[in-house]
Amino acid sequence: MDRREQILARLFVVMKTLAEAESGFAFRNEAKVSETKLPAIRIFDGDETADESAYGRGRPASGPVIVAATPEIYVTLTADTEELGTALNGWRAKVIKAATTDEALLALCHNGDVRYLGCSTALGEGREMTGDLGIAFAFNYALRPAQLP
Repeated sequence: MDRREQILARLFVVMKTLAEAESGFAFRNEAKVSETKLPAIRIFDGDETADESAYGRGRPASGPVIVAATPEIYVTLTADTEELGTALNGWRAKVIKAATTDEALLALCHNGDVRYLGCSTALGEGREMTGDLGIAFAFNYALRPAQLP
């Protein structure tokens, strides 16, 4: 299993543990979740980008490069509460803490480099006003093409 999949698999375990501790559910790459499975944390594998500064200067194509994996993490809550914003902010804090303090996840990243990049909610003028929260992270790791399975 390559490093990207190891990071995504560990991230899912971390988020599943968090969700279950809060009487919720976790899903990986599932777009729709039944209302009976809320609260839910959904993780999508997302994208990755390589650090362009590592290329050139005679570097072999199979040489290591730092890559930022940016999976998508969504928290979905029931939207029929006046305290929805407060609840989403509470989940935001829990997800950030879980993703940035799990020793096994940090060990998979280059020098433990996990970065919180921000969040986006469905709460705002002209938005859906639903219980959805997107949380962005970058998990930086060393891609070593010659060592891929």
